[in-house]
Amino acid sequence: MIKFTRFYALALFVLGIAGAALAKEPQGKDNGYLIKVKITGVKDSMILLANYYADKQYLRDSAFLDKQGYYVFKGTKKLDQGMYTVAGQARIKYFDFIVDETQQINIVTDTADFNMHMKITGSVENDIFYEYLKHMQAQYEKMMPLQEAYNRNKATNKDSAAIYKTQMSVMDSTVQDYKKNFIARYPKALFPKVLLMMQEVDVPEAPKLPNGQIDSTFGYRYYKAHYWDKVDLADDRLLRTPLFNDKFKRFFDNVVIQQPDTVFKEAVKMIDRTNGNKEMFKYLVVTITNRCETSDIMGMDAGFVHMVNKYYRTNQAYWVDTASLVRIIKRADDLTPIMLGKIAPPLNSYDSTLTRPIPLYGVKAKYTVVVFWDPGCGHCQKEMPKLVTAHKKMLADKMDVQVYSVCATSQVEEWKKYIRDNKHTSFINVVDHDLSRRQYDVTSTPVFFILDENKKIIAKRLVSEQIEDFLIRHSTLNGKQQIVQLQQMEE
Repeated sequence: MIKFTRFYALALFVLGIAGAALAKEPQGKDNGYLIKVKITGVKDSMILLANYYADKQYLRDSAFLDKQGYYVFKGTKKLDQGMYTVAGQARIKYFDFIVDETQQINIVTDTADFNMHMKITGSVENDIFYEYLKHMQAQYEKMMPLQEAYNRNKATNKDSAAIYKTQMSVMDSTVQDYKKNFIARYPKALFPKVLLMMQEVDVPEAPKLPNGQIDSTFGYRYYKAHYWDKVDLADDRLLRTPLFNDKFKRFFDNVVIQQPDTVFKEAVKMIDRTNGNKEMFKYLVVTITNRCETSDIMGMDAGFVHMVNKYYRTNQAYWVDTASLVRIIKRADDLTPIMLGKIAPPLNSYDSTLTRPIPLYGVKAKYTVVVFWDPGCGHCQKEMPKLVTAHKKMLADKMDVQVYSVCATSQVEEWKKYIRDNKHTSFINVVDHDLSRRQYDVTSTPVFFILDENKKIIAKRLVSEQIEDFLIRHSTLNGKQQIVQLQQMEE
């Protein structure tokens, strides 16, 4: 019963009436389209045509009611193939259908039951699509009385409830067989590919290790390795369905370990499977690159650098103009020296006398906190007192931590007064007179970097309250154990 409900849920999701956020998108290739729609019971003088793309819907056309009772969508350039929505003037979805290669489609239905009364001519893809939806709705309508009867009897008449449960199980099995045969009959059609995409990975029983114990990581590794097996990543029509983006997000949010090298490794595997499909290649490269660059996960900018080096720097990003490409590559170049694991760029900023440079590399401590700040920055005025408190506590706890405090201002007297008034006495206070902060991609303040005794970057862009906890964990793990654990899971 659970499987049946899940499969039917797709039909309801595809056909269900829901608000659509419609935006503009350019039209596709040449040769034109003609889509005629008649909907009995609709009073709108105009209806809208939109297509799915990733997690959004894009407005493609609008049509007014003609004297023959048809809304006619017509264009001189072909639409991109995929799943489309017909919506009313209030942007309430009426029904979905598929735009295929022919794009000469006639649709007749009514508001009493959009899918069961649907008649579409001129499109084999929609014949297949609505065969499935009508069959599933018919099975659902047969199942509901059994479900209601089971619910009525399960507490008071267990014998009757068992009979209804058996009948539902038989019907569910029939539905699964139909679905399997449906996919096998139409291997190249879009909607069967959508159904395949929805299927979960069937993970076999975990084997035993040589020591006789069950391999506890087998299930995860198998699931990740086979997650995309049933998805045709060389078919960009899947992008124009309401389900591909959800599967994509679940993989990179919940399945892949959030570590930049791992994310990049899985990205390359996916992109390689596009097999020359330019639209799918573009979507994956752009989306994964943007996810890495904008991620809140510390260190994920390394994923951005990896993506830029592999796909943008090698001129595979055909959609990017020259000026944008230069900016993207420069951004990767700016981030490369300050990725986690890199030796921090040198700083030779001056002390309050402005005569004596204090080199960062000369700081002797197990850990160095480098902070870029400005006494005129409101956020700094809140954060720096917290850092003073945190550092004094770390010193009291016998932690070997120095703070290399870099003031990013030309107002030297203001800076001197601030550090006196706010008792920054435990810090190494220097002023960034030569804009060295540019090496650290500092565009706003405050910004924190944590370095180990070799001045290797081990953390960045934390806040004051997180620093001591991070250093305690890092000391406990010795900075390596967690990485080894992640690598073992990946192998």
